[in-house]
Amino acid sequence: GDEVIVVAELPGAEEETITIRLLNPQTLRITARQTEPVGEGYYIRERGNGTLSRLIRLPASVTEGGAKTSFKNGVLEVRLKKMKPGPEPGGKEIPIE
Repeated sequence: GDEVIVVAELPGAEEETITIRLLNPQTLRITARQTEPVGEGYYIRERGNGTLSRLIRLPASVTEGGAKTSFKNGVLEVRLKKMKPGPEPGGKEIPIE
């Protein structure tokens, strides 16, 4: 359609620790801080504490205007509008009148 949808699983992250930045029209960076309660007696821990950062190469050029996000149950969804096609390479043809 006319948008690009990015879905990221961020288990253990709190909404206020998530940063979403559009670096350029085709690259998105998502950063989050994951925290897990500290306790004794763990044999194996699936998740640790720390910062998670991912660069995502988008399949189309997008703009931040009209972006929508949601974060629920550890799943982040980012919806970005695709850029309208620009002029064709080589400029625009001028018709003869």
